[in-house]
Amino acid sequence: MEPVAQVLSDPQAVYPRGIAAVRLSVPGGGQLMVSTIHLALQQDNRVTHAREAVERVRRAGCPVVMGGDLNETADGPARRILDEVLRDPAEPTEHTFPATRPRRRIDAVLVTPGLRVRTARALRSAPGVPAARMRTASDHLGTVVDLDI
Repeated sequence: MEPVAQVLSDPQAVYPRGIAAVRLSVPGGGQLMVSTIHLALQQDNRVTHAREAVERVRRAGCPVVMGGDLNETADGPARRILDEVLRDPAEPTEHTFPATRPRRRIDAVLVTPGLRVRTARALRSAPGVPAARMRTASDHLGTVVDLDI
């Protein structure tokens, strides 16, 4: 299967935006689409990108996991649009930004309904990685979701 460009429209943004996605075969004959997205800094573009992402999720034909920098909290307009087809299984208190003193959750791994989530959290530590390094590797903390497929 040939890869297809998944460029998001971005009429006023400084940086181009897109979606990277892969369709995986899972044991038992099913499929899972895993993707990443980085929404724009401008609210109107985030809303446009969220609508485009929702359409791609609806066309996927299988469960979807989409993670990324969403550049707004769960009460933002783009996040409310994504809520039509995806949910954030982590608690809203699992803040990811800024990494040095997280006060907002603007990064998430979102899942379609029906996926069984064991845990979902902001990544504050990792085996063998000092906590200080976790806070300085990026201006955002990572976020992780453990799923039963």
